[in-house]
Amino acid sequence: MKLIFGAEKTISNKIKLTYKKRYIQNPSLTIMASFAAIILCGAFLLCLSATSRTGEGMNFLDALFTATSCVCVTGLSVADTGTTFNIWGQLTMLLLIQAGGLGFMTIATGLISFRRKGISLRQRMLLKETFGNDALTDATNLTKRVLLFTLTFELIGAFFLFLAFLPTTSLEEAAWFGLFHSVSAFNNAGFDVLGNGNSLYAQQQNILLNITMYFLIISGGLGFLTHSQLLSSFQQRQRYKSLSLSLKKNLSLQSKIILKTMLFLVFTGALTFLCLEYHNPTTIGDLPLGHKIATSFFQSITYRTAGFSTVNLAEASTASQFLAILFMFIGASPASTGGGIKTTTVFVLWLKLKATLQGDSEVRYRNRTIGTNTLSNALTIMGLAGSLVLFTTLLLTISEPRLPFMALLFEAVSAFSTTGLSLGITPELNSFSKALLIASMFIGRVGFLTVLYAISDRDNPDNLLRYPTQELSVG
Repeated sequence: MKLIFGAEKTISNKIKLTYKKRYIQNPSLTIMASFAAIILCGAFLLCLSATSRTGEGMNFLDALFTATSCVCVTGLSVADTGTTFNIWGQLTMLLLIQAGGLGFMTIATGLISFRRKGISLRQRMLLKETFGNDALTDATNLTKRVLLFTLTFELIGAFFLFLAFLPTTSLEEAAWFGLFHSVSAFNNAGFDVLGNGNSLYAQQQNILLNITMYFLIISGGLGFLTHSQLLSSFQQRQRYKSLSLSLKKNLSLQSKIILKTMLFLVFTGALTFLCLEYHNPTTIGDLPLGHKIATSFFQSITYRTAGFSTVNLAEASTASQFLAILFMFIGASPASTGGGIKTTTVFVLWLKLKATLQGDSEVRYRNRTIGTNTLSNALTIMGLAGSLVLFTTLLLTISEPRLPFMALLFEAVSAFSTTGLSLGITPELNSFSKALLIASMFIGRVGFLTVLYAISDRDNPDNLLRYPTQELSVG
């Protein structure tokens, strides 16, 4: 009996050790768990009557939806933030947005670094998974830069937004509005606390607010690694006697691709929106030319990441709504606060298409060959993201037969890309649809590859097997 009992105990201990080892050595699983824990804590707080203006807390599903939207920096909302939540509820949402934008492990590791304590290999692995950075030895310095840059940019943005809101609100409201919207914009969350349920429609011609939001949204969506390299370039511009030469020397190929793709999408989106909506009186048709251009740029920038809007997209043309869907699907850059399949993914797929059409077996860009792992990851992300959006839309059409297809497709893409734009149907969704969007927002924020790495057995010996190659006819 003792032998049998001892064997069972040994097996049990081995199972526990195997699970513990897999959890510790799998940063993706820890990232998912940290995001889920923050969401659940946030949902519990938003359920409390102390966070509500009416004294009646939210039901748990709506609170979970709101908390997920905050932590996943999405912006989709089942209730207007300004009229539903009091200052404590809004502050809770602000902290959730900040935690979700930076990432739980980034904040934790940053605090450890500032306290001058050592950083473990496991924490470095988590940072690598979060930032996509291969230089593990630079994780501590990178985290410090991320936290300092974020705090500095949000405070500067809050000051200018305070000035933008001050003419129409009290001093206290202008200060709170400036801080909340600065954090929300930099983290590409899309939440507002103006209390009108119409996002930033009333601020359409507020030039100071629009320009400040431009820079906050773009800065949050560029990616922390790109910011770090840009900062190094500006610091060393005297060494290279030229800023352009400094940028050439300090920027990695990925950062150059990110900047190039971002500028192309911003200007292309603005020009397209301006042409499509130029004569539409319900959007920008009645505005002066200068405000038409400014609003077009705002929409082009917010389409991919932020979720704010200065026009009612439900009244925009179908072509403009479809343009928004495409831009939301692309999303922001890697290691940023935004979602989507990422700008680098689209650029790599474009390079692959170009190489295939030219008959090249390798994908090259600027005297570099793009690795097969990068190509494989890009194709995987594109395929899985498209499948998730289509599957989510299918389930939404079954669950919400009374709502228009375009609005449901728009909602599905917005949730996955964590953009937060909507055609106004989010509060009308039933419980199943809300749960569906919660799952989509979560997957879109943590990333498909993170989810796959978390649930897959990457140490399986069968993964090392190689079989004969077989060519197939496709297309």
